[in-house]
Amino acid sequence: DARRVYATEDQNLEIYYELEVGGVTYKLGDIAALEADEQPETVKVKLTVNDPDAGDTIAKIQIIGEGARVVHEIPVNDSYWKGEFELPNSEGFYYVKVVEADGAIAVTAPVWTKEAIPVTADLETSASVAAQGEEETVIATLTNGSESETLFFHGYKVEAEGRVLAE
Repeated sequence: DARRVYATEDQNLEIYYELEVGGVTYKLGDIAALEADEQPETVKVKLTVNDPDAGDTIAKIQIIGEGARVVHEIPVNDSYWKGEFELPNSEGFYYVKVVEADGAIAVTAPVWTKEAIPVTADLETSASVAAQGEEETVIATLTNGSESETLFFHGYKVEAEGRVLAE
């Protein structure tokens, strides 16, 4: 399936991730299509992480929810980890982030459990019509709709007539 992927900075790190929701097991990238009244109180994470390279160590495994919030963290300090555990069903999706001792990371596609709360952006300008050569102020307001206070902003780019004016 097209959504069953993960990205990694370690070319041979292996991640097997499933999430049991309401007695049904979903693989990474799946969508658990449950109505609001069918949502269970907990979800069960089923996870195996392996780095076959001699000397490579998995430092920690994190389960990430909405707003890039770490909902569970497992210290590993080994090249292999396998286990199952339950979490409160509080997020619209869950994905796995693996952090190796050398700083390399890997992240999986999420398993969607319900509708996620989006981050929204509103733009305001100082002029109703932009005029060439006139200064204009643009204000961007980003709103994190989840309970998390964390919102990651990775940069901006201003272009005009094919030229980059600011980054």
